[in-house]
Amino acid sequence: MKPIGNFSFALSLLNHHACTSLTATTFETPSVLLAKHPQAAAHIAALESAAQKVLYSVDATKLGLPLPAGGGSSIRKTRWDRIIFNFPHVGGLTKDVNRQVRANQELLVKFLERAKALLAPRGTVVVSVFEGEPYSLWNLRDLARHVGLKVVRSFRFEARLYEGYTHARTLGNVEGGRGWKGEEREARTYIFGVKGEEGQLDGTATNRKADEEDEDTEDDDVD
Repeated sequence: MKPIGNFSFALSLLNHHACTSLTATTFETPSVLLAKHPQAAAHIAALESAAQKVLYSVDATKLGLPLPAGGGSSIRKTRWDRIIFNFPHVGGLTKDVNRQVRANQELLVKFLERAKALLAPRGTVVVSVFEGEPYSLWNLRDLARHVGLKVVRSFRFEARLYEGYTHARTLGNVEGGRGWKGEEREARTYIFGVKGEEGQLDGTATNRKADEEDEDTEDDDVD
C-alpha cells in the first residue's frame, strides 16, 4: 500500500519492480489531485487498467478506519506485506520551525501506529524522507521506536532507480517547473519492522532491485 502524490512511484513499482498487487492512495479528492498534479491522470489510468486499486481522500493517520478518511474495509481487512509512505509532509502550516516539526512528528507517529496495526506477520513499513534540516529534526527513528517499530535497514533513496518517477510537492506542480526538484535532493529510505518479530524481512522487491543496480554496503544502516 502506498500513500501517494501523483502516482508515478506506484506505477514505477508496477512496471519496473515486479509489484503485481498494490493499492495506491492519496489524501486528495480526484478533482483536487488533478488540479494539483494533472499528470496523475495518466498514471491512474495505467494503474487501474492493470487492475490495481486507487483510493482517494485517504488520511495516512487514519488508515483502516471507516470511509472516506481511512480507506474503509479494503484497507482494514487486508494484512499488508509493505506499507510505503514517501516524503510525508503536512505542508506549510506555519513559518515557526518548531511548530512545523511537531506537526510532522504528529503525522508520522499517527501513521506509524496505524500502519503497524495493519501489517502482515513480518511485514514492514517503508518511509522515505529528505536528508538534513528540518527533516532530521523529526527524529524518525525515535518516533518509530515509540510505537514499537525498529529499523531493519536504511539506505539512500535513489530516484533514478524508479523509472518514470517524479517527486510530487504538497502544493502541487510549480508553474514553469520552477523551484527545487525532489528527485535531485539527497534522501533516505527507512524500513521498519515490528519489534520482537523473528525472521524480519530486510526489504521490499523495490529495495532488492535497488541493491542489484547500486550496491552500497557502506551506506546501509541498521539498528
